[in-house]
Amino acid sequence: MKSYYKNVDGKITAKSILEDLYNSKYLLFEFVKRDVKILYTQSISGPIFYVLFPLFQCGVFNFIINKFSGKTKIIDGTFVELLICIIFWNLFSSNLVRGCGILIENFKIIKKLYIPRLIFYLTPFLSSLITFFIQLIFFLFIYIFSEDISFINFSFTKLAVFVFLILYVFILYFSGSLFVSSISIKYRDFIYLIKYMIQILLFLSPVLYSLSSLDDFSRLVIGMNPFSIVPELVRWIFFDGIIYINFIIYNLIFTLLFFILSLYLFIKNEKNIADLL
Repeated sequence: MKSYYKNVDGKITAKSILEDLYNSKYLLFEFVKRDVKILYTQSISGPIFYVLFPLFQCGVFNFIINKFSGKTKIIDGTFVELLICIIFWNLFSSNLVRGCGILIENFKIIKKLYIPRLIFYLTPFLSSLITFFIQLIFFLFIYIFSEDISFINFSFTKLAVFVFLILYVFILYFSGSLFVSSISIKYRDFIYLIKYMIQILLFLSPVLYSLSSLDDFSRLVIGMNPFSIVPELVRWIFFDGIIYINFIIYNLIFTLLFFILSLYLFIKNEKNIADLL
């Protein structure tokens, strides 16, 4: 069976992939609407849980941090900083866990309909953006009225970087999901392994701490994590934190190459997906 993404000449190009996805935009809309409906209209505690869960996470982590530092205030500068970093972390980690097993989750549809498989990877991220922006509103409310931080005047540059971070998180999630799911078509162990790896990756990412608080060797190791530039740039946007241009350049190059490799690997195995599920 030929790949869905080949054009009339039998070649796979970026244009042919985008055209196929555009022609299937109605299906994408329906899948996103299905996810949002399940999350927000068929559950009472579901929406509240997803919105308030970052606050609970920050409360726990901030309590532990303050316990060692001798602070007693619950909502302080550290709490606010943790909150926005964790919101971005949840956007990445929750989607990556789901994205790695998205083909198995939709195997009934895949076996019945031959549609662009990449739609299944776009769906969870687009639907999760609603939760992300609701959580962002909660953060901005706490951020503006926090007494321990001074409100940073936003510039067009910072706004552009913020939008870029959302796109960067998507590419990182998209690449990781394509890579793992391409392998897990034959070896399902990778789907279960990624759940544990994500928990470890949280502590190997500068979410609970900043790169500037580490020694040179630790900063080099943690900075190689492609997700590391997200919380660091978030701190720069809202708290005028320090940014490391060398890590940003390295992670952008790595993520771009990883994206190309993952997309190539997925399209190469895409014709066998229905048979192996």
